[in-house]
Amino acid sequence: MRIFFEELFERLDSIELAGEPRRTNSNFVGGVKSVPVKFSFHRGDHDGEHPIGVQASL
Repeated sequence: MRIFFEELFERLDSIELAGEPRRTNSNFVGGVKSVPVKFSFHRGDHDGEHPIGVQASL
C-alpha cells in the first residue's frame, strides 16, 4: 500500500477533503471506512483542467 500511495501522490497536482470521513462502527476493528476527496493530476498525466471527485474506501 505504501508504494501505491507514493506513486499516486507523485502524479497528483492537488488533493483535498471533499466531505466528512466516515468511521466504522465496530468494537473489533475501528477506523476510517471512507474518505471523500477531490484531486487533480499534473498536466502531463491528465488534462489537469477538471478535478476528479473520488470517494476512497479504506
